[in-house]
Amino acid sequence: MYKKIFVVFFGLAFLLVVIYLFILQPHQIVGTSMEPSIKNRQVYLVNKAAYLLASPNRGDVVVYEVSSKSYGDFIGRIISLPGEAIKITEDGKVYINQKLLDEPYIEGVTYVKGSGILSNEQEVVVPENEFFVLGDNRYHSSDSRQFGFVKRSDIVGKLVTCILNCK
Repeated sequence: MYKKIFVVFFGLAFLLVVIYLFILQPHQIVGTSMEPSIKNRQVYLVNKAAYLLASPNRGDVVVYEVSSKSYGDFIGRIISLPGEAIKITEDGKVYINQKLLDEPYIEGVTYVKGSGILSNEQEVVVPENEFFVLGDNRYHSSDSRQFGFVKRSDIVGKLVTCILNCK
């Protein structure tokens, strides 16, 4: 009897660990870089298996690591895909392949110039297997404007759904 309970308990524990490490993981949002879409202190499930068989798409909100920073993960929205030309104008408008990007998820003023790899209204092409990621709250976001392109291998997963503090 106790042996069966032991086997079931450890089988379930093993399954939960596998799910946590490789499939779904909770992630608490720290900061305001994605407001108003996603708020500070909300907890989301991150699908770590989302891009095993599919490619990230423009508009996906992802958790990613920054190789040059050793503290925690970052969150941002994929704005530009590999091979696309991106430009941010002086008035904060984003152009992909010389077409204005529609960004309905941004509210209010969006004026934020490019910096780093996009300074002086430069147009740059996103390298293969890399993405250009921005926070929705451009004034308060550390993203590809500072860190550069995000490698596909640095994408931890895709935000799926809010599970805590979702108001």
